[in-house]
Amino acid sequence: LKSVCGGGGNDPAPGGSYAYECTDRAPFTDSSQRYAFAAANSKCCECYELTFLDTSIDGSGQPCSGCSAYDGSLAGETVIIQVINSGGDLGEKQFDLQIPGGGFGIFNGVAGQEAGNNGP
Repeated sequence: LKSVCGGGGNDPAPGGSYAYECTDRAPFTDSSQRYAFAAANSKCCECYELTFLDTSIDGSGQPCSGCSAYDGSLAGETVIIQVINSGGDLGEKQFDLQIPGGGFGIFNGVAGQEAGNNGP
């Protein structure tokens, strides 16, 4: 098994396969509350309630323009996340939401893949 972190979208070794985020870890809602799983620079299994802002912020907590595609449409809404993975590349208050089929983070699982073909 070859993880996306080691392959970056390249073909796996003969007989190998890629490891992607499990589909049962997809974000979901219950009533109107959002839930998700995340990587963070904190202890595994801790839970947090995050509030979406109207703009993206950088690792220092400062607003940044053009650093992401986020358009602010979720401002004021919340998501409860559970940390299930480490995020050594993240700042103290940063979280990487785990989204199956996402693959556009630091370990880009869809590089080199055809559009729309980013998982098994």
